[in-house]
Amino acid sequence: MTGGAAGSKDRAYCVDALDALRRLEANRYRRNEAARELERQARRRWTAWSFGVALVLPVLVWAYFLASEAGFAHLHQFPARTAGVLVASVFLLVVGWVAAAGLGSTRLFAGVRDQAARGPRGLHAREVAAADAAARRILAEPTLSEGRIPDRYLSPRMVSMLLRFFDAGQATFLESAVYMLDAELRGSAHYRNLVPAETTASRERERLAGHPTEGGQP
Repeated sequence: MTGGAAGSKDRAYCVDALDALRRLEANRYRRNEAARELERQARRRWTAWSFGVALVLPVLVWAYFLASEAGFAHLHQFPARTAGVLVASVFLLVVGWVAAAGLGSTRLFAGVRDQAARGPRGLHAREVAAADAAARRILAEPTLSEGRIPDRYLSPRMVSMLLRFFDAGQATFLESAVYMLDAELRGSAHYRNLVPAETTASRERERLAGHPTEGGQP
C-alpha cells in the first residue's frame, strides 16, 4: 500500500472517530436532558398535588359560607361578607400551598413525593437504558475500541487536531500524526491546556462501568 493510500485511509479513520465521538457526546446530552426533564415533571406533579391539598380549606370555607347564606337574610351584608371570605380563601390557599410544598422535603411525605415522580421516573429509566445501550454500541466501534488513537485524545477537539496534520500534508499515517501532536503538546503550554482531563470516551466508559446491563455485563 502506498503512503498516499495509507494516509487517505488513516485520515478517513480519524474522520470516523470524530463522527463517533460527536455521536457519543450527543447521546450523553440526550441522557442528561432526560434527567432534567424527569426533575421538571416530578416538580410539576408535586406542585399540582400541593395545590390540590391547599384547595381543601378554601373549598370548605366557601361551602360553609354559601350554606350559611343560602337564605340571603342579610342581603345588604352579602358583598362585604363575600369579600371577607374571598380574602380569607386566598390567604388559606397561599399558606396551604406553601405548607404542602414544604412538607415534601420531610420524611413523612417522602412516599407521596416518590409516588408523584413514579410515572416520569419509569420513562426516564427507559430513556437512560436506551442511551446507555447506544453509548456501548458507539464505544464498540473500531475507531474507539482498537486503541490506534490514544485514550487521552479521544475527544472531538483532539481528533480534530490530529486531522489538521493530515490536511496540512504533515502526516500520512495516524501514528505520525499522534507523534506530531505529542510533540506539539510538549512544546506549548497553550496546547497542553487543550487536553481534557477526562475525554468523551473515558467519561462514558467510566459511567457504563458503574451501570452494568441486566445480567451484570458492562
